[in-house]
Amino acid sequence: MASLSSFHPTELLRLRRDLLAIRKSLFHEREILVKICRRDCPSIPDKAIVHYRDIYDHLAKFFELTETYRDIETGLMEIYLSMLNNQMTKAANETNNS
Repeated sequence: MASLSSFHPTELLRLRRDLLAIRKSLFHEREILVKICRRDCPSIPDKAIVHYRDIYDHLAKFFELTETYRDIETGLMEIYLSMLNNQMTKAANETNNS
């Protein structure tokens, strides 16, 4: 079993913060593209709408990926905390048995 001392939960917290920032940015960009694709912007020609829809599709996929990575990060943090709890319980049991 890997040592918990070699694991740095601060890296997971930084990753979580970065994923939230990316998610927030993608959310706003997606909202802008929704307005463009609904033809709310008269200055954008109809021919260009197809390209904006393609960009929207890509942003939607990236948004879903950030959600997936956030779920993975949450799972990793839960595993770390569980292992830490198990280690503390083991140490307490050893102390009680001495």
